[in-house]
Amino acid sequence: MRYAIISDVHANAAALRAVLVDAQDLNAERVICLGDVLGYGPDPVSALEEIYSRVHVCLAGNHDDAVCGRRTTEDFNDFAAAAVARQRKSLTAEAMDWLRQLPYTYATADFACAHGDFSDPESFCYIQDPEDALPSFEERAEQLLFVGHTHKPGVIVLKGDEELLAYDPMDFRLEEGQRYVVNVGSVGYPRSGFCRSYYCIYDDEARTVYFRSLPFDLEGYREKMGGKGLDEAPWMAARAAQRATPRVRDAASFGKPASPNVVSKSEGQQAERPIEATPPVASTPVSKRRPKVLLLFVLLMVLTAGAVGVLYANEEARAAVCAQIETCRQALKQKWPKAKQQRTDPAPSGVSPQTVAPAAVSTGTVAQAIAPAVSTMEWPTVLTNRVQRLEPGQKIYFAVKLAPKSNPVKAHLVFRDKEGKAMPGTEIAYPPFSTSLARGTDKSAVPAPEGACEVLLEAAKASGQGFCEITRFELDVKELERGKRK
Repeated sequence: MRYAIISDVHANAAALRAVLVDAQDLNAERVICLGDVLGYGPDPVSALEEIYSRVHVCLAGNHDDAVCGRRTTEDFNDFAAAAVARQRKSLTAEAMDWLRQLPYTYATADFACAHGDFSDPESFCYIQDPEDALPSFEERAEQLLFVGHTHKPGVIVLKGDEELLAYDPMDFRLEEGQRYVVNVGSVGYPRSGFCRSYYCIYDDEARTVYFRSLPFDLEGYREKMGGKGLDEAPWMAARAAQRATPRVRDAASFGKPASPNVVSKSEGQQAERPIEATPPVASTPVSKRRPKVLLLFVLLMVLTAGAVGVLYANEEARAAVCAQIETCRQALKQKWPKAKQQRTDPAPSGVSPQTVAPAAVSTGTVAQAIAPAVSTMEWPTVLTNRVQRLEPGQKIYFAVKLAPKSNPVKAHLVFRDKEGKAMPGTEIAYPPFSTSLARGTDKSAVPAPEGACEVLLEAAKASGQGFCEITRFELDVKELERGKRK
């Protein structure tokens, strides 16, 4: 299996996305983050959501612990402490709960991971010199140890019992009689003169470690920080100037004047984008429209009360009253549309901190989607439900229901084995549908294939035009209650 080992994202969402794309391109099957998703940078919400939804294992770093309250900032410099205070305000209680349960170490049969030193992982001691690695070698029996924290990639090798050697980042194969501490570097806040994102790929079959180094948009990062951030190191500002793409023409403005219907750019959002056009509303100010609306409402109530008295008096009177009521109702509908008619696209997918929810993975009960229960999706956003720990012979029940006039959606089931790999030949793809898709009874349920330990239900728009609204999105290993929304 190939592992992508990343660390020290520090709220740099653009650099994180570039690294995840690179890891996928190299066929990494699992991603492990060694901590410090938060701190310093401008995109805490986006970075945390990316880590939550795309990274298999995430450890706690000292900045993560400071943001969620598991440690103080008394040993932080002023810049780091200010970033912690700022980021606390941007995250939900659900995000804080998820951060508090992050472990400090992770191990497999032949390697182990921590943010800093292994001898006391909750203290986050640095491993900077070869001698600093000795307590970790004594604490752990694994041949290969991955760490971060210093933001400086490199390798420390223990030959035999005493000889310690330090190397700059290099690709290597594990050798008998040698042990290794590999610092994978930093994704989003490098402290090396190259100012690039670093991470590692480990292939446990070939027993090889590869260092990866990628550029990121340093100029854009510093613009987001308002001139702060990496520029506390003078050479960082110089590096940003060197890396900036030179202008060959004077700057021009090709965009139309901003419309009031624009999603404002705030911390955690990836970009501004206009809300999809809705039927125009009369330009009369709201303060002037409301008295008219209320007057129509009162008139409708009076007519209704009068109708009760004459409803059974004679047929002609009843018909006249009903006609007047319908006229008022239509006028009221034009003046005061339903909230559903006025609603356009909410914040872009992945922006709301509410999507950071620990309950997204279930162990056999109804799984919550990693998205709001009623969601408006823009292509190619995918909603995902997951049930883990499948038992032999279990059946899979699911239901997806769309709101009226929603654009079509396509869905498919993906089964994974105990190693988290997709099982070839077991994926079930369903044709696009515009109303509902359900396998919620024993008769229609899908039997889990032999060897399946996990099942995912994924739904995405069938085309790239307009928006779609999902009002029900359930996945379980027991029969669903008909018509019940989760």
